[in-house]
Amino acid sequence: PWNNGIDCQGSDYGTVPCNTDCCAVAGGWSEWTLWSTCDLSCGRYDNHVGLQNRQRLCTNPWPQCNGAECSGNHAENRQCKPERCPSKCLPVIPRAHQHTLITSTSVCMCTRF
Repeated sequence: PWNNGIDCQGSDYGTVPCNTDCCAVAGGWSEWTLWSTCDLSCGRYDNHVGLQNRQRLCTNPWPQCNGAECSGNHAENRQCKPERCPSKCLPVIPRAHQHTLITSTSVCMCTRF
């Protein structure tokens, strides 16, 4: 000790925790999923428009420690048109079953007129 001071009490060294707060990490978007199939299928919907959608997640990275959430939309929609349907289908009945009842599940041979 200097100038008639007294000796210090306790340990010569000490530790104090620092940087205990986590660092903020802003969220980032994942890649978009593929577009869904058109919600209209071939058939009675000729000349109509359907919808497709796709999504993405705010997981690349996840927002952490009060970091900003992803901005923008997590989903998108777009219009779609189903493939054009054949205009006429004729049931195909094997010769061995010429007297078979035609049902909606019968195999069809389709031709476009």
